[in-house]
Amino acid sequence: MFMKSFQEEFVDGLPPTFQLNNPDTTWDSAFLGIAQKREDLKASIYIMIAGLYRVFINPNPLDFENKDADTFPTNTLIDRVILITDANSEIGLEAARQCAKLNAKSIILAMRDIRKGFTAKEGIYRPNPGFKGNIEVWDLEMESFELVLLFGHRIQSSPFSD
Repeated sequence: MFMKSFQEEFVDGLPPTFQLNNPDTTWDSAFLGIAQKREDLKASIYIMIAGLYRVFINPNPLDFENKDADTFPTNTLIDRVILITDANSEIGLEAARQCAKLNAKSIILAMRDIRKGFTAKEGIYRPNPGFKGNIEVWDLEMESFELVLLFGHRIQSSPFSD
């Protein structure tokens, strides 16, 4: 019911140029950024719709109060190599901790600042003393496209790439 009203009130009310299905593209040549804006809007709408459905999948998505160790799976990432960029940030560090909790074979922390990478590495091992996998810190400098390509080549030539 709610999704139907969302569709009718918001999505169907968009101007013809921004319609999701069969948009009017006559303005695209006059306004060069309009096609990109249309795609951005489409992506935003789909993300919003997915977020609305998430409530039905997990009615309490933010209820972390009563979770014990038995609630989470313990072996879902066995034999997996995980690459996490910017693992010294809150989200990246927590993602790495969860991967360690799920017994990843190896976690690669791609960082611009190697010192922060080793600090993050300690912050992953500390709450997961039973973690038997390997954590590596790799330098990822994004100053230029060439440096990013070098990082890609390092991944391809590493024993982890399959």
